[in-house]
Amino acid sequence: MKEVKFRKKSCFTAKKLKAVEEEVLQRVENYLDIESILAIKSDFKNPLSGFAVKGYDDIMKAAEYLRKNWDLGHDPIHNVIQLLESNLVKVIEIKTEEGKFDGLSTFIDEKYPVIVVNNAMNAERKRFTLLHELGHLLLNLNDDVVEKDQERFCNAFVGNMLLPSKVLREDFGNKRERISLQEFKVVQENFGISIQAIVYRLVDEGIITKNSQQYFYQIMNSNPDIKEDVDSQRYCVPEKSERFYRLVYRALTQELISIGKAASLLGKQLSEVRKNFSVVID
Repeated sequence: MKEVKFRKKSCFTAKKLKAVEEEVLQRVENYLDIESILAIKSDFKNPLSGFAVKGYDDIMKAAEYLRKNWDLGHDPIHNVIQLLESNLVKVIEIKTEEGKFDGLSTFIDEKYPVIVVNNAMNAERKRFTLLHELGHLLLNLNDDVVEKDQERFCNAFVGNMLLPSKVLREDFGNKRERISLQEFKVVQENFGISIQAIVYRLVDEGIITKNSQQYFYQIMNSNPDIKEDVDSQRYCVPEKSERFYRLVYRALTQELISIGKAASLLGKQLSEVRKNFSVVID
């Protein structure tokens, strides 16, 4: 496989970024190895390859189409990582200090989509980051779209993926001047999207004005208790990459690989894998 080149850089040093790129390359190679052993097809086809994105409406249509293509309807996305992995997007979690970076994305060999995410983030931020990077991978953003607009488009894509327009209007109505914090909390808990991201969705959909958004930030920033409440995590489903782990133990159970090979793929001691491995149906 070729080297990893991420779409953007982080605040990592060049040495740290190189180490991350090498780790990602090795882990993707291991991923493809175990999929090959299990005869699992891993070729990815972009469901949004036919969508040209020129503005906000195109982003909304792309998110709606992807939800339909992935059989999501208008229901909350229970587990974003599980959704991505079941659709052949490789998710790599790395341990690093929160604030160093949120996420990175790339196609390896132009056919294997990979999203790298910081697992130190809270659930809502991790879900948002994962889908933001998915937007960069799947959306056909014209070359003349400046980086600031690319980020804005991808954020809008996330908003409609996590909280579709139809649901947003059912929960908040078509026009609002006053909204309670309690209303936001219920939607955050059910849909796994932060309150601040919900406010952005309300502005984008024209349900509240930018003045109302500014008022929200004034209230939040002037009252530490409200700010803490707004920033709190309420979505309780763990977002953790587990598919690779499951595939390795599946291959081990089916005697397609040795326990030594399993330990090597998982990056664990042989004794640890042997201790945790038990066949309960034979």
